[in-house]
Amino acid sequence: PAVTREVFQTLLPELRARAFSMAGVYDLETVQTVRDLIADLPRGGDWNQIKRDILTTMEPFWGGSDAPGAERKAELLLRLHGFMAYGAMNARTLDDQIDIFPYRQYLTAEDDRVRDTHAALHGIVLPADSPFWKRHMPPWEWGCRCQVVGLTEDDFQDVLEEDEGRPAEKKLILDGTIRDRLENGNELVRGPTEIFDVRTARERGDEHGFEWEPSTLRMPLDRLQERYSPEYWSAWKAWANRQEIDDRGTTVWEWLEGEELSPGPVGVSAPILGTVDDLFLKDRTRHKLNNPPVKNGIEFHAHPELRSMAEHTLDVIDSVHGDGTLPIIPLSGRTSSRGNLGEFARTTLTHEAVNIGIKRSGPWPHLTIAHELGHFIDLEALGGFRQGFASETIYSSNPLWRRFFEATDNSLSIKVIRSKVPRGSMRDYFLSRREVFARAYSQWIARRSGDPTLIADLKKSRRSPNYWRQWSSEDFEPIGQALDEIFDDAGWIRPESPNKKPLTP
Repeated sequence: PAVTREVFQTLLPELRARAFSMAGVYDLETVQTVRDLIADLPRGGDWNQIKRDILTTMEPFWGGSDAPGAERKAELLLRLHGFMAYGAMNARTLDDQIDIFPYRQYLTAEDDRVRDTHAALHGIVLPADSPFWKRHMPPWEWGCRCQVVGLTEDDFQDVLEEDEGRPAEKKLILDGTIRDRLENGNELVRGPTEIFDVRTARERGDEHGFEWEPSTLRMPLDRLQERYSPEYWSAWKAWANRQEIDDRGTTVWEWLEGEELSPGPVGVSAPILGTVDDLFLKDRTRHKLNNPPVKNGIEFHAHPELRSMAEHTLDVIDSVHGDGTLPIIPLSGRTSSRGNLGEFARTTLTHEAVNIGIKRSGPWPHLTIAHELGHFIDLEALGGFRQGFASETIYSSNPLWRRFFEATDNSLSIKVIRSKVPRGSMRDYFLSRREVFARAYSQWIARRSGDPTLIADLKKSRRSPNYWRQWSSEDFEPIGQALDEIFDDAGWIRPESPNKKPLTP
């Protein structure tokens, strides 16, 4: 369904992939037009023409089709939703035509961007009713570009002939023990030493990992319910029973129960129960934990090397402090510019975190990861629900934050920026309160933890031409103490945290 941003925000995070909304666009007819344009892609529409039509439709909202970033936004909309739409339509078609195509074959894009696990699946054939297809219809992992095609009995016989003479583990038509291991153990055997783990992110234990079941386009309600506290689920269900999402009056709850939707959207949002936002604050991490780890708020869509770096940095952060309210955010290797070492993306109007992007080949990647996570915590945890960055909204009224900014303003690093960096956008950027906080946070984590990897990155940054990005040990002392007080006041400092020890030199 095409829904307003307010409705989209109130949907459970697991359901947002099943609805269509656009940040900063409040005209539902425009949202529906873009949705319908993208729906032409799996019907055979021309990629470039659809992208041009999206740009034309969005001109009033993006400042013209030639505005900076407009084409990239159109490409992102088309790629994300187009691939999922194609996958959904293909899955439904194959289900409807199972009597014609009783077998299915897995195919990849066959280029150097294909994951090893997906490449290993290329060409395999299984019956259409195999349980393997329930979780492996593309895109079954983030960014997956694979496809599944139906095979007739004649097609199956052709592949069977091709398999003659191949060893069992190299055959495309899987059978016997090899098929059993794939269907029941998610292990694909392609040789004595070639055994691939093809579990989905959720099956590997990543609770917040990408999940896609295009044949249903929804997660079973019982699986949704078990992720939330009874108190929050009851309040959210009450809202879902009131919120209409089409011109026939179908509610969110009826949609989840399988009710077909009419084409027309509605523009009126049901009032949210007064307690729902408060409950959401308590329940946003979907974990019934006190002071949960920051790591619980990260969904990895990253290269294995970058994921390893991020997991190390998160483990270090979680040894120092937890958080109270973090939602889920993707961490990927995507940044809007090649020159960016990292970036934190958010929606301007609703203050919702969207993505953390990290350049894994940067000179100090672990420090960069901590820096961008600092923005995330500043906005989503310290800032309060949909309120904006704490460093920009509450610093003037909170004595602990005033003490922090007095310490940074009086530091040598900030004085050097004011005196040596030319006036302009970059100088303003480095002096902005949210940027000062993120730089200080990353250094605080490095020095409070004493982690050798983060300390090494901190030293590299201090030796760079822009050495003034970070503070010297002596310069940072009052800043670190001010951050101690802010996080201690939030109740997030771990009892066993090294922050009670002196700052690492």
